[in-house]
Parts: sequence; structure tokens; C-alpha cells
Amino acid sequence: MFARIEKFKFGVRQSEFIKMNLPKQIVSRDSEAVYHGMCVPAHLAYEGIGQEAYTTSIAIEEFLKLSDRLIRQLEIKEKSSPSTDRTGNINKLENLHPEIYSKCQELYTKAHYAEAVEKGFKVVRDRLRALTGYETGSEAFGKGKLHIKGATAPHVDEDFNEGVKFLTMAIDQFRNEKAHTSDAKIDDPIRAYEYLRLSSLGMNLLDNAEILKQ
Repeated sequence: MFARIEKFKFGVRQSEFIKMNLPKQIVSRDSEAVYHGMCVPAHLAYEGIGQEAYTTSIAIEEFLKLSDRLIRQLEIKEKSSPSTDRTGNINKLENLHPEIYSKCQELYTKAHYAEAVEKGFKVVRDRLRALTGYETGSEAFGKGKLHIKGATAPHVDEDFNEGVKFLTMAIDQFRNEKAHTSDAKIDDPIRAYEYLRLSSLGMNLLDNAEILKQ
């Protein structure tokens, strides 16, 4: 995450925008005109200014969000000394995504494990709905054109997004399974924590979401 912040690009500069929208070569019988080169149309110059302002403002929002996530993780790492449960895994509620933690930690600490888990699943569904208008993973990635940034390389971007889609679909199926019975069969704090980690992972991935253009 720190490496991403170091290499962060703040929008598209006016000169870059103009270069992208000018012809790549000139074909003319007027050799004198060719010699003088291309003149940037006024509308393109002004549109470049607008695009630079717009893309920079979007980039600033993303940069602040990324920086905030880094700061939260550093604060959590600083404040909480690792404690291990009987499985040998880190089991700290503070390590969960902030929204999962804020909505579920009270229920979990009061041993209302089933309610905490279901609340975590609902948080993920609410985020999908806020992003795309759809609350299921299949519809969010399909009709909603949801795309998650963060693949290790461009050629595995599709695999990465398929993985996130099926993660959100799994969360939805777990939520349906737990919600349609009076006995959710979650009386083990470790199992409940693992479900919360699942929802936390989904939320962390959705923090890097964007909507693809039609």
C-alpha cells in the first residue's frame, strides 16, 4: 500500500490530454503547413484544462482514501500487540475492516455470534448496493459493471475480479443460509470470527472498487 502511495499519479495533465487527442501523423500536400506543425484547437486546450481539474480531483479523493487506510492499519498495528487464539491465528477484532468492526464488535463481545456474523454479511451487501444499486455479487459485477482494482498484473485482472465476485456471492449465500433458520449454528467464537474475517476481506477489496464505463 505504501508503494502505491509513493507511485500515485494525480490525474491527467493538460499536455497529456492534448497529446492523446491530436492526430499521430500529418498527411498534407501543403509542405509549408506540415513544416509549421499542428495547432492546438482552442476547444481542445480548454477541454484539457477541464480534464486535468476533474481527474486531479478524483485522484485526490482516491489518494486520501488510500492514505486513510494505510494510517488505520499502522495505528492498529501500533496499538494492538498480536494475540493468538487456540488455532494459532491472529484473532483481533481491531484487525477487521473499520465498518465491520464498528457494526459487529459489540454483538461479538456480548457473545451474540450469529447476529454479529449476519450483520457483517449485511454490511457487504449494503456496500455493493451503494456502489452499483445491486446487493448481490453476481448482479453487481454483471449489471452493475463493478470492477476491483488491485490485481497483481493486467493479464490476471479478470481472474482477480472473478475471485472477488465469487467471494461476494459466497457471502450472499452464507447470509441466506444463516438468515433462513432460527438456529444459525454459530456458538463458537472462532468460527464466528472467521466469518467476520470473510466479510472484512470483502470490504477491504470493495474499497478499491470502480464502475466500468458502458
